[in-house]
Amino acid sequence: MRRALLIALYEYLLVTLPVALYVSLEALERGDSSHFLSSPEWAIATIFLSFQGLSLYWQKLNKTGRRVNAPALGVFALGALLVIVGAAINAYESLRQASAWSTRVRAGLFMFASIGFLLFVASAEFIHIRAHPRRHGS
Repeated sequence: MRRALLIALYEYLLVTLPVALYVSLEALERGDSSHFLSSPEWAIATIFLSFQGLSLYWQKLNKTGRRVNAPALGVFALGALLVIVGAAINAYESLRQASAWSTRVRAGLFMFASIGFLLFVASAEFIHIRAHPRRHGS
């Protein structure tokens, strides 16, 4: 289980670290450290996490040879689509006029996408490790 969580965390960093680096540089350039948390670019990370989490989940489960439950995957995809649309609207509105409310909504969407990403990727990786223990040194 620990290996699956570490792999999920690695994948999470691959998605979020570029955005975090860019937002850090932008905050340094502006001389405003609060911009790190309030930047609309976090909505882009939310979109990446929502899409990539479901994609990695589907890929890993297919590699195990297990059938993917299509209706459940459809419901998850619909949820990811709602998060993606919400994040895109939030980013657009934040570019026009930033507010504390839009920052809180963006942070909530980002946290939701982060938790979902880690759960999906870790669970699929755990199933993959159990299905192929020799490949993973178990």
